[in-house]
Parts: sequence; C-alpha cells; structure tokens
Amino acid sequence: MLYNSDLYRVTLWLGLLLAVLAIVLNMWLIPLYGLMGAAISTCIAYVSYAFAKALYVFHKLNIHPWTARTSHSILLILIFIGIFYFWDFNWHPVANIFLKSVLLTISYILIVRKLKLSDEINGLLAKYLL
Repeated sequence: MLYNSDLYRVTLWLGLLLAVLAIVLNMWLIPLYGLMGAAISTCIAYVSYAFAKALYVFHKLNIHPWTARTSHSILLILIFIGIFYFWDFNWHPVANIFLKSVLLTISYILIVRKLKLSDEINGLLAKYLL
C-alpha cells in the first residue's frame, strides 16, 4: 500500500527505525543468547516494521489488511507449530524435514480449504486441482 501511494516516503523513515531497532536489540540480545538472540532480535524488528507500516496505512488511509479469517489463520498456524515442532521421526534429518513439510503443507491446505479461510487458496485449488 505504501509503495504504490503518495505515502511511499514514510517507508524510508520506517526502514531507518527498523535498522536502529535491529542494532539495539542485537547489542542487547546477542551477548545474552548468542545466535538465538540475533534471531529473536531480527524477528522482533521485522514484525515491528510490518505492524508499523500497517498501523500507518490504517491511520492515513483508514484501511487494514486483516479480517476475522486472518485471526483464524494465525490460530491455525500456531496450532500447527505446536503439533509439528515436537513431532520428530527417527530417520535421517533431511527425510524428517521433508516428511514434516509435506504433512504440514497438505494438512494446512486441506483445513484452509474446508474452513474457507482464504479465497485465494480456494481459488487456486479449484483452478488447478479440481
């Protein structure tokens, strides 16, 4: 939204704030947690950047990208993380990753289709698989 409107200049300032936030969080979290601290700080910085852009668009244009189905999708993703994070097969690690990825993808697509959470996914499935 920002890149294709007259408000594109704000992305520069939000990007600078992203960089400053990432540097500050890295200086704080890397000494405490090492590589995991770098990952956490990067995640916090990018999620903050995305929400800042969305809030700015909502403030200026009075539109937002979220619907009730968005919260259902997020809840579904959190449930899948809880299930698949601790579920490991005692095989080769690459085979484990591959099988979990296939199971996760198929399960997610079937549930999203059944609950009609995404018009785009349902449209693609109807176009290419049915």
